[in-house]
Amino acid sequence: MLIKRLLISTLFLLAMPWFASSQFLNAGFRAGVNSNSFIVDGANFLPGDPEIGFAGGVFLRFKTGLFSVQPEMLFSHKTGMFQYSKINEGLDTFFRASLQHLDFPLIANLHVGNHLRIGTGPVFSYNIGQKVSFTSTNTNYSINVEKDIFKQAAYSWQFAGALELRRLILEARYELGIDKMNYDISLPDQQYTLNPVIHSRTWQFTLGYKFRPPRKR
Repeated sequence: MLIKRLLISTLFLLAMPWFASSQFLNAGFRAGVNSNSFIVDGANFLPGDPEIGFAGGVFLRFKTGLFSVQPEMLFSHKTGMFQYSKINEGLDTFFRASLQHLDFPLIANLHVGNHLRIGTGPVFSYNIGQKVSFTSTNTNYSINVEKDIFKQAAYSWQFAGALELRRLILEARYELGIDKMNYDISLPDQQYTLNPVIHSRTWQFTLGYKFRPPRKR
């Protein structure tokens, strides 16, 4: 499966210059940072502060008039922390998660004038790697959680705003997690199974490049 996904990704990259030569199509890439938080719904859980990760990938744009549709494929690294405060008779437990995703946004855009764009749309995220560790106040050292906590697939919704200066794109997005990202949490050497509902909240800031500049009117 991994070889198949890599082959499709390579063909997509090789085809982008051809797509961009079309009158109504454009293509490019963008890269930047994620500022991610985990929002946890469950008794005795607390969210952690936002943490910085990486995002980068490629896009196609199908444009007609003031509107466009933009499918994308990005590698996205998100990190974050959350806390459970009643385990082992009240000892705090701190979780740290590092997730690697392939994200597939599909953004519908409205172009305002020659340089501004606003958009929104769904995101499908495929989990390709995760590392979760926890630290309890009675041990004060980090232990990796062997069993997967975060699900393989998750859905989110993005809101986008961009400034486009010919080929360059300065873009900000806010991503709102829709479904539960996690399984129940069973910790080593603990008698508890935790069942929180974890969602992500992510600000994303990227710099992009279009292969074809806007047409002159």
